[in-house]
This record gives sequence, structure tokens and C-alpha cells, in this order.
Amino acid sequence: MGGFLQTVFAVTIYMLLLVLLPFTLLVATPFVLLWPGRRLPGGGRAKRDIEGRYRKILDFWVELGKGLPT
Repeated sequence: MGGFLQTVFAVTIYMLLLVLLPFTLLVATPFVLLWPGRRLPGGGRAKRDIEGRYRKILDFWVELGKGLPT
């Protein structure tokens, strides 16, 4: 019975991660799109790396999933 409950718990956590991913990306979108680029030494701003910003969020999400029980 303990193994079954552990499996149900793990599946529930993975499903919760899958459901929360779109919500997390939706909440992060205004920050990703509107946050200015890095300051350059000349006083200007660098181009915003939108793909890189989303990649950081997804990389964090993958690392979070790796720490879950299997």
C-alpha cells in the first residue's frame, strides 16, 4: 500500500507541475517582455533577450522536476 501511495503522490506532483507551467509562463510574460535590457558601458541599453529569459524559466522548471521523486 505504501508503494502505491508513493506512486500516486509522485504522479500528482508531476501533474501539478504540468498544470502550473502555463500559468507560470503567463504570469512571467509581462516581466519578460517589459523589463529593459542590461545597461551598456556607453550609457545605452542592450537588446532584450526574450528567448533567453524564457529559457531561464524553463531551465528552472526542469531542475525543479529533476528533484522530484520518481
